[in-house]
Amino acid sequence: MLRLENLAKLYGLKVVFKGVSCRFTAGSITLLAGGNGAGKSTLLRIIAGLSRPSAGEVVFDGLQLDISRYDSIKIIACGSSYHVGMVGKYNLEKLVRIPVEVVLASEFRYCDPIIDSRTLVVVISQSGETLDTMAALRRYFTGQSMQTAIAAMPFRSAKKYGGVSFHEDETYLLGAPEILLAACPEKDRFLPQAEEWSAKGCRVLLLALYDGKLDDEALTAEMMPLALILLSNKIRPEAPQTFAYFAQQGVRTKVISGDNAMAVSEVAKRAGIKGAESYVDARTLETDEDIAAAVSFFADERASFVTGQVLTCDGGFIL
Repeated sequence: MLRLENLAKLYGLKVVFKGVSCRFTAGSITLLAGGNGAGKSTLLRIIAGLSRPSAGEVVFDGLQLDISRYDSIKIIACGSSYHVGMVGKYNLEKLVRIPVEVVLASEFRYCDPIIDSRTLVVVISQSGETLDTMAALRRYFTGQSMQTAIAAMPFRSAKKYGGVSFHEDETYLLGAPEILLAACPEKDRFLPQAEEWSAKGCRVLLLALYDGKLDDEALTAEMMPLALILLSNKIRPEAPQTFAYFAQQGVRTKVISGDNAMAVSEVAKRAGIKGAESYVDARTLETDEDIAAAVSFFADERASFVTGQVLTCDGGFIL
């Protein structure tokens, strides 16, 4: 998302434009129209970082980048990401006229580069190439906080997400993708990716930039998904043997969890709980009739001694 906030540009006493505010989102098409001298080219130069506005701000993906603060740029990458960095070097030097150096992450961690407060460091990584890149990051970024949170909200089961705000325009949320993306226009683009990993037994969290407040009762403001975080569920080697022994002794195993129903079902199957592929997601139980049907379903299963049904509860209100 690109956001222009109350931009103005003056050359001496001449006002090129003032009070320009708008937003651009991924996939959108915007027409910039105006006569000669209306300031169209000047506005584009400001967006590209080639010129500074006289007033206002340009915010890109929630980050403010004033290219005039830097004298050099270093891009750290390896593998195919290194070649992406080389493309970035050619384009950045052409657009912003600042020297750009692309360094292999495996070499960067051993060298003694000249980096100061006027050096912009860009790190590129992708799956399978993170070892050297992460080592380079740890070498030069020691964990000192560069920002101070102005508000934080711990993860709560009732909401299934938590968050932190660093300033009024930078709020991040971390939680269940199906909750955070519920009102997001791009839900159909991102949610299937999360569900794919949940079906494989991973706990999936979504990190998103939220254009609202942490204490919003409903997440109705604009949401920008940033990353999916995958957490594996470790199963003890002796778990299948243990559950098999329970079954032999007539013990029926039921799983109640507040996590994603698909993920819990897959983990239960791996653990050797029979019938774990059959589950009820309590978030889908909207009426008393739905709840009664779910209770009846499990009562029937108990009567027929079918083991290992999985019931997930949002708030733990059923059973």
